[in-house]
Amino acid sequence: MPEPELPSGLEAMLAENRRLYRTLNHDVRAPLHAISSLTSMFSTNPSSFSEEELVEMATEIHRSVQGLNQVVDGILRWMDYQAQRPQDSERTALGVQLETAVNDAQVRAKQKEIQVFAELDDELKNFALPDEFQICLGALLDNAIKFSPRSGAVHILARKTGAGKSRGIRIQVLDSGSGVAERLQDDLFKLDKRVMAQGTEGERGAGMGLLMAADIMKRCNGSIGYEKTEQTCFFLELPELKVGAPEAPVER
Repeated sequence: MPEPELPSGLEAMLAENRRLYRTLNHDVRAPLHAISSLTSMFSTNPSSFSEEELVEMATEIHRSVQGLNQVVDGILRWMDYQAQRPQDSERTALGVQLETAVNDAQVRAKQKEIQVFAELDDELKNFALPDEFQICLGALLDNAIKFSPRSGAVHILARKTGAGKSRGIRIQVLDSGSGVAERLQDDLFKLDKRVMAQGTEGERGAGMGLLMAADIMKRCNGSIGYEKTEQTCFFLELPELKVGAPEAPVER
């Protein structure tokens, strides 16, 4: 006898719960176990460790705590987004949103000596996009920085597509990382799939950024995708955009 189909909302909620459970089980419990083991060894017989060994232990604990913080931050951002996502978002000019997203990413980029370059057609600067579109830009920038080698570069290109009523916009975020394995590419934006990888310097995360971006793009009648050419490229596409400065641009 076939199993009854679940309502789409309930099915999505169950998939989200499974995703969070797997993340907590793997990316939170494992680092906590490592920290517990190291601190237990030290507390049992601290005098048995050399100064070099203590430095190694402290470095490993610090790395584990950093990873935990990144994972928990990703989970909290996902939960906040699910609880607060607006049905009818205000709109802000693309130029403002892109500038804000790049500024927000600068701290993480500077930590890895990565340069971020943005190229935006002048005629696109005043395209009014939903405010939450900035979450998509931030997610792709975070992802590019995470998987870029030290002293690398991230490029953002925003171009018009189509003409007349079919016009839209395509935003590409390109980096010099190794890209995504072919077997994983179809699962990048699926809630019920877990595609996790450490960054080029061991950065971790909950893997929720791309999922938020995919959800936003779907509700905006747009799309998100991945392609590998000479560089690794994630892209956002939106059709039939409105031209004109928004009524209430964000403060700079």
